[in-house]
Amino acid sequence: MKSRDLMTAKPFVLTPTDSIRRAAEVMRNINVGAMPVVQSQTTPILAGIITDRDIAVRCVAEGHAPTCTVSTHMTDSGLQTAEPEDDAVEVIAKMERAQVRRIPVVDADYKLV
Repeated sequence: MKSRDLMTAKPFVLTPTDSIRRAAEVMRNINVGAMPVVQSQTTPILAGIITDRDIAVRCVAEGHAPTCTVSTHMTDSGLQTAEPEDDAVEVIAKMERAQVRRIPVVDADYKLV
């Protein structure tokens, strides 16, 4: 099985300039705990990932305003990613090593697929 067989096709995304409030609202509405962040809605190059924990710990607990941007609180370095043709067992092992429960699937140009 390949990662393309397990991934969510056409996932909802956020941009770095979206507000934390919008991120939280979208996560609530679609019932997810993490969302990929892309450069722009028209340029789906992966810029990072934001989780509900990022919002709680990095934003709310630190007393930031809900109007601050996703870019302020997202994870944008050290991201673990997979490519569509990666073997699912290898992707799971990568996730275990990095201790993450979600992993973005990107193409060779880092475009979110």
